[in-house]
Amino acid sequence: DGVTVGLMHPTGVKAVARLAEAGVAMPQGWLVRQDHARRGLVVLAPHGAPEAEIIGWALRAGRVLCRKEMTGEWQAVVYLP
Repeated sequence: DGVTVGLMHPTGVKAVARLAEAGVAMPQGWLVRQDHARRGLVVLAPHGAPEAEIIGWALRAGRVLCRKEMTGEWQAVVYLP
């Protein structure tokens, strides 16, 4: 159980390593579910992880994995059980 965070990105495999090199390491206790060139990065934050930590990490990771200059606009899809 936990919160699944998925990021589609154009940077290929080993996104987790690129994020760590850029100072955006996954928080302790998070798990990598998928790090795939075509299907993106999927991580699992443990149940009870603070929402601010989850959203903050996703925004920082998105900034690192984006190859274009950021416009300041984000799009997210949230699926609730």
